[in-house]
Amino acid sequence: MSVAEAVAVIFREYGYRENRGHCRLKYLVEDWGVEKFADAVEKLTGSLTRGGRGLTADWNPGIYYGLHPQKQKGLYFAGLHIPAGEMEAEDLAALAKLARKYGSGRLRTTNTQNILILDIPAEKRDAFAAEPLCQKFSLRPHWFSGFETSCTGNAFCNFAPIETKNRLIKLTRALDERFPQVNQPIRINLTGCFHACAQPQIADIGLTGARHRLTDGQIADVFSVQLGGHLGKDSHFAKAMEGLVPDDQLLPFCSALIEAWLANRTENESFSSWLQDQPQEALQRLMQAFVLK
Repeated sequence: MSVAEAVAVIFREYGYRENRGHCRLKYLVEDWGVEKFADAVEKLTGSLTRGGRGLTADWNPGIYYGLHPQKQKGLYFAGLHIPAGEMEAEDLAALAKLARKYGSGRLRTTNTQNILILDIPAEKRDAFAAEPLCQKFSLRPHWFSGFETSCTGNAFCNFAPIETKNRLIKLTRALDERFPQVNQPIRINLTGCFHACAQPQIADIGLTGARHRLTDGQIADVFSVQLGGHLGKDSHFAKAMEGLVPDDQLLPFCSALIEAWLANRTENESFSSWLQDQPQEALQRLMQAFVLK
């Protein structure tokens, strides 16, 4: 039996298939542990080779903003920022026309919810960059809004209790205005539910939305927080913080984090590195002023 078939059989027999909220392989692995799961696989496949060389490649975040030379001499591709990875059908049609006007008509999507237009001749670069659509979908977005990630939210997902995309756009644009001096990517990932499709656990600031009943009986949008996630050679999951931040405190909380970094960092220390170096207790104290009491 192949490994893939063995994993499928184990999930069929032991996975939480009757519980829609836990119908994921990850929950079974979490409960069993890696060794028990690996042993179960080998009972079906026979002995497997374990170990080997650990090969960690640099993380490719899929960010290609601006105009870049292609392998084909004289041709360039353009990386455009799509705010929160969402656009109207009319805008996609307009981008397709732009691709035909300046290139070969080819577009590609990236793993960061943005769009590439291919095969732009060198002599057409300036005219392309001057197009009004390149102002709406910027070739050079700001340091917060240009590196945001969100799931689809409750617009198209029954699991998510909150709206995500417009909320994240509003948050990151406000931070762009407050902190034009950051001069480096600040990654905020906002996901609409515990399934974490926007991957908050690997963001600088990871936010997971929920609905919460307040002491006065009102229902409010709130967010759990993870800080300091990172991919690449020094990869690590974000620190899960305690408490829930209400919607109206997201901007003040994120602003306080950025202000603390700017005030206390060493020379040229990145936000990601600063978060990693902070004791979780110190970050928790900073966050405490913004959580639900």
